[in-house]
Amino acid sequence: TIYVGSQRGWIYALGRQSGCVRWKSFVGAEVRTAITLGEARPSGERRLFFGDFFGHAQALDAATGKRIWKVPVDTHRAATVTGTPVLHEGRLYVPVSSYEVALPALPFYRCCTFRGSVLALDAASGERLWQTYTTEVPQPRDRNALFMRRWGPSGAPIWSAPTIDAARGRLYVGT
Repeated sequence: TIYVGSQRGWIYALGRQSGCVRWKSFVGAEVRTAITLGEARPSGERRLFFGDFFGHAQALDAATGKRIWKVPVDTHRAATVTGTPVLHEGRLYVPVSSYEVALPALPFYRCCTFRGSVLALDAASGERLWQTYTTEVPQPRDRNALFMRRWGPSGAPIWSAPTIDAARGRLYVGT
């Protein structure tokens, strides 16, 4: 089976030889990442893991397309997931990005408070295990010409998939 996501919010399971649709599942938002196929511990069920435009990590049953869980990756309203989540030893590592880079064009936007991060989830349940940020908590700074508060530091989103170094027990990300 080949699994693909769409800009319109669908995941498709296609026959590898025929290309015929085996099933499709509406997931609610543009699928922004590649899809990771792996087994959820301890059940051993095959699941699909991916991120969406509205900042959720999701898991589907690979055989049926039924949603297992859907988790917001951050509380920031501009959070999104563009890098493919990585599965390792029952944990799903999700890189967190943002589209806040476009929002300062709006003169009334309180710029900028997003911080990139990596979120670790239990692959079976979607339970949040930890989240590590790439910058400090933003603090109030000066004001713009319309007297809107500016914030910083911000940014350092993670746009790509993390890399696992199992031998050293490390996770690498680029910002």
